[in-house]
Amino acid sequence: MKSRTSLLALTLIGLSFVGCAPPDGWREPRDSRIAVQDALEIGRNDLTRRRASLNLICGLDGSLRFMLHTRLPFPSEWRSKRRSGAGGIVTERDTDASVFIGGIDQALPTAFDWSLGAQFDEAVSDRLSKAALTSLADWYGERPPTRVSVMGISETGTFLRGKSSRTAIHDFARACQMPQVTAAH
Repeated sequence: MKSRTSLLALTLIGLSFVGCAPPDGWREPRDSRIAVQDALEIGRNDLTRRRASLNLICGLDGSLRFMLHTRLPFPSEWRSKRRSGAGGIVTERDTDASVFIGGIDQALPTAFDWSLGAQFDEAVSDRLSKAALTSLADWYGERPPTRVSVMGISETGTFLRGKSSRTAIHDFARACQMPQVTAAH
């Protein structure tokens, strides 16, 4: 009897994780005002019901920005009242926030534009400066940090585990800022 109860509990736990799985494409950019040529995932949280992914994105113009996908903790009735525009997406501009690497001593303050979506929400930062990119890479080091967080969007925090390294961030930034070569016709 005890083994059946344990099996039932494990099955229910497994189904609850499947039920909260994000939709396909949840890590790809949705923000139409920035044409993205590439992305490097630098943080992820797959362990809680509020999954999250933090990427460093490269725009076609060579700009580097943070892009966060998560589900912001707004009540469903507030969301339904705020939904408007194309695809029911609500957008807020220039929300001050910070990305923390490791702890509070290593913070990159920036502004984010964020939008509420039907399946997940997206926040895209302002263009990152070379100094901010250098700090980010240095704080990541050769092994991904155990704690990365984004604090301030909707007065809440999103907590993730690092998924990249100093070398990967430097290589990504260097490749992004190289002129794009197009084939002549």
